[in-house]
Amino acid sequence: MDKKNIITAILLIIILVLITVGFVYFNTNTGKAFTTIKKGVYQDNVDKTFLTNSVMLWKPNQQGVLNGLAITGKVSGKGQVRSYLVDEKDMYLIMELNLENETISFANLCNETCKLNNFVEEKYLIRFELTEDIKLNVDTITYGLGERLNQTQ
Repeated sequence: MDKKNIITAILLIIILVLITVGFVYFNTNTGKAFTTIKKGVYQDNVDKTFLTNSVMLWKPNQQGVLNGLAITGKVSGKGQVRSYLVDEKDMYLIMELNLENETISFANLCNETCKLNNFVEEKYLIRFELTEDIKLNVDTITYGLGERLNQTQ
């Protein structure tokens, strides 16, 4: 082999090593490799009723970097209802309502979840806390991939 071929082979090896290191770094930091980055606001139908404290496993129909999450539905009765997005040890308040023998319809509530910092999971836990005599109907979950939400979306 002449000197030119040796230099070409060494450069090729260096490039392959850099690509491999970049792939490993990307894969370990996001948990995903070579995925399409989706942006936009999406809405999943839930249509679930809760009468007691509950936890729901939610798998978004669209996958990507979650930057906002809001809930739409109706709550009735007397007491308090809270919902949280659970992330390992942290809980982010989605919504909180207090009722006195009434029915309240709500749309796209997202107290602490309108602006999230790059959540990348395939599934999320949503926790519902209901006190006294509360009935909660969750109609939809609206979420932003690569975009944050406003409560009016």
